[in-house]
Amino acid sequence: MTEPFKHYQLSSKKWNRELYNTLEDGTLFVGIDINHAYLRTAYLKGYIGKRVYEKLMDPKYKGVRNKALACLNTYKKIYEYEEGVIVSQYEEGDASLAAAYLEIRTVTYKLMDDIAALVGPELFLKYHTDCLYVLPAAAGVVQAEIEKANYGWKINECGKMRGEMFYDGDEIKDF
Repeated sequence: MTEPFKHYQLSSKKWNRELYNTLEDGTLFVGIDINHAYLRTAYLKGYIGKRVYEKLMDPKYKGVRNKALACLNTYKKIYEYEEGVIVSQYEEGDASLAAAYLEIRTVTYKLMDDIAALVGPELFLKYHTDCLYVLPAAAGVVQAEIEKANYGWKINECGKMRGEMFYDGDEIKDF
């Protein structure tokens, strides 16, 4: 990290259950997923270079992209024993790498939270990690904000089904 960042206490998930509960089964909405959100944030923040970013964009690395970034936050707990009793414990790890991972997550969740607030409670349904679920009338605003932040996106048709469930493309999910 070259400069401090503002850390926001944000969750990777946010729901608007009040609006969702008013929707009839079969109501259509959209899921707009930010492409490679954590990796793109790492690149935009300068934690990884263009060559590494482009290499990791290869679909064969999909399984390791986020795992590799999550490893930045890894601390190892060390316990020291004397005669079977713990006499000290501490963590080993690089605090600057953990701070970088925290910034990547914070920037990503702040983008999601800001878009949810912009869309408003009458059109926003949910976000989960890097996918926003909104009523179709908000799709253009969401896409424009994602592009303005220099990210790409993909969109899936979704629909409410059986109360607390919905389909997202070919997946069935709990709301």
